[in-house]
Amino acid sequence: MTQPDCPDKCGDVSIPYPFGTGVGCFQGAFNVTCNKTGAYLASTDVRVLEINLSLGEVRVQNPYISWNCNYTNGTRSSSGLNILSLDAFHKVSINKNKFTYIGCSELAMMVGGGIGSNEDYLTINSCFSYCTNASNFNDKDDKECRGKGCCQTSFAGNISGFYTVATPLLGIYNSDVQSFCPCSYSFVVEEEWFTFSRSYVNSSTNFASRNKDGVPLVLDWIVGNERCSDAINMGPQYLCQAKNSSCVDVSNGPGYRCNCSSGYEGNPYLKDGCRDIDECHPQNNPLYPCNGISASIVFLMVCIFALHAEYQKRKLAKEKDRFFDQNGGQILYHQIMSKQVDTLKIYTQEDLKKATNDFGESTELGNY
Repeated sequence: MTQPDCPDKCGDVSIPYPFGTGVGCFQGAFNVTCNKTGAYLASTDVRVLEINLSLGEVRVQNPYISWNCNYTNGTRSSSGLNILSLDAFHKVSINKNKFTYIGCSELAMMVGGGIGSNEDYLTINSCFSYCTNASNFNDKDDKECRGKGCCQTSFAGNISGFYTVATPLLGIYNSDVQSFCPCSYSFVVEEEWFTFSRSYVNSSTNFASRNKDGVPLVLDWIVGNERCSDAINMGPQYLCQAKNSSCVDVSNGPGYRCNCSSGYEGNPYLKDGCRDIDECHPQNNPLYPCNGISASIVFLMVCIFALHAEYQKRKLAKEKDRFFDQNGGQILYHQIMSKQVDTLKIYTQEDLKKATNDFGESTELGNY
């Protein structure tokens, strides 16, 4: 859902508000430029792959894979130092990404920067991969990034910029390592996307060349740097505009975003963006239990009730006939029909109740 008269897509990428392309179509830092090659965040110029409104995530292409190659003949080359800088409303997701290194006998580091409550700060996270030659690997090591030819680690939250480097460890890194694994790579990547291969280590496959456009990276985004307790009192500056929407404090740094309230779906950043969910629609059944009752079920329930009522009516009639016979009703009936009884008075329950003092024990005769 977008602002009126605004494009909702750039190529195959959906662009929901607060993101948008063109004047009046986006909010604050969520300007998206669209050209023949794809959609890009205007503030950082990274390519947008997907925007998830409900999770507050944008999947982008991280263009920076840092690499170093040291050959035994003395030739060296590297990618240089590349810093990915984001605006204050986008943070590197700590739940969906991992700092990753491919190589042998080097210490890899990720240096990240963020904005604290009072000042900017730096964080350093590292991992180490040990291997010296091809004999260190077997089939079990393929696709497993666990410290042999590949290492991964989590990193601190609230990071809006970073770079990665790797440095050889003296006493471990030598010519044997150089001949077997001359090149190494470090990068931050979407964890689910990356799969390790031994071919990356022995340079039969150059990881950077194979992924020359970069690797997927997931960013968390916020619409304001305030906490919800403060944001809801900001009047028109409060960006959860939909009637049935709620504010969500993000865990990855200070800030908030918006969601539609439970039972509603759509875009919480637009005035009429959150709409009631049709729980009985097939596509919603796995997430929301259907509370509606079909006409056929109602008809079946009415039929069952009617049959039950008719059954009870017939049962009562049979009971009345049985009590009539049990208490001499047939004898009395024949005496009336043969005129052996001249007069007959039928007493009601109220008459009997009054005559017996509300069926008191003092009025009982005999043992009946």
